[in-house]
Amino acid sequence: MSGEIRKILVVVIWLVLIFGMISPAPVRAAEKKSSQTASAKGKWQTKKGRKYFKKADGHYAKGSCRIDGKYYVFSRKGKLMCPEKASLKTVMEETYYVSSSGRAIGGWNIIGDNLYYSEKTGLIKKNTVREGITLSKTGAAKKNRAYKMKVKVMKTVASVTKSKKTKEKKLRACWKYISGKEFRYRLKYPD
Repeated sequence: MSGEIRKILVVVIWLVLIFGMISPAPVRAAEKKSSQTASAKGKWQTKKGRKYFKKADGHYAKGSCRIDGKYYVFSRKGKLMCPEKASLKTVMEETYYVSSSGRAIGGWNIIGDNLYYSEKTGLIKKNTVREGITLSKTGAAKKNRAYKMKVKVMKTVASVTKSKKTKEKKLRACWKYISGKEFRYRLKYPD
């Protein structure tokens, strides 16, 4: 890899770690419309092997719902969405990124050959620009230089860190990667 690309990669890794992948995204007014932001009161129910959350008002949770500080995604009929593996699911004309346990997945994610951004509610952002990356009407990022750099950084960070580690440990692992044997800067001073 050329020296110039490595320098750019170092800067982008730090920016992603500090501002992108690790820090939670704020909930904006648009997300409040499609999801419940306050923790819902109620109780979990199981019917025919499927999980539901019946809220205190007697209605079942739909779309993204915050329960005990965690976001879950429910179908139009209130069933907890539990795909076999993390995937995109559409509920009431909104697309969410959902884990196999029904939890909403937020942040930047590589799904198949595409890059998506979802809020902490799991809601996929569409028709917008996020961190210089253009997101289409489906939510997939436009495949340009910013896209390529983001994907490269995400894959590099994932290869040198463990997803369950704290922010401090991830930063330390990235620093070791950058300053370790594999990565050195050489300065040439003029005579």
